[in-house]
Amino acid sequence: DPVSAAGEILAALRQDSIRTIGLGSVEVTGADHTRAPLRWFLANAGLGFDAEIIEAMEAQRSAGTAATPGRYLSTTLRKFFRSTDRHTPVLTLTRAGQDPVEGVFITIVQNTSPWTYLGGWAVDACPHASFDTGIDLFALRRMGLTTALRTAGRLLRRSPAGSTRDSITVWHDQVSFSVTATRPTPAQVDGESLGSVVRADFASQPRALRTVLPLP
Repeated sequence: DPVSAAGEILAALRQDSIRTIGLGSVEVTGADHTRAPLRWFLANAGLGFDAEIIEAMEAQRSAGTAATPGRYLSTTLRKFFRSTDRHTPVLTLTRAGQDPVEGVFITIVQNTSPWTYLGGWAVDACPHASFDTGIDLFALRRMGLTTALRTAGRLLRRSPAGSTRDSITVWHDQVSFSVTATRPTPAQVDGESLGSVVRADFASQPRALRTVLPLP
């Protein structure tokens, strides 16, 4: 309700209900090896399977199809079983002072929690992500059906569990890290497709944005 929302904003401004939050940023290198301008994100970004879904949904919306929770779910299942490469991982994660993590299929980067919603149901890869900390990362190193089902359950439960030995890498409160791809791979920022990229350099930007908070 725009009128009600405007009223809440005005009331919060009158009482100086302001909060300064951090944002995430990313610089991507495209398939043509051209570096794109810095992009800021409020909620999340990612490379791999989640960005493939965003790309497919944008194509459906352009054709006049509504973006409903059911449509997202059916698109996810169709991409998983019919088109995404679940056998050859192409992503590598790097951060300062640590060995690289190779053999990655999906990277989800969160600046806040939850990651997304399925209708009214919160879905979370990194429940500890916050506007008051650095950026978080969730990476999947296997794409078999069993791993996918376990991961889906974890996301729907908003499990705070960390990395596993074989399939999941989780990083919390990071200043910066990079994701490189051996072939052009879809990327997304806050639900907007960036096309295919071969590199993405992520960073946390603390206290970057002043926001108006609705009053209790």
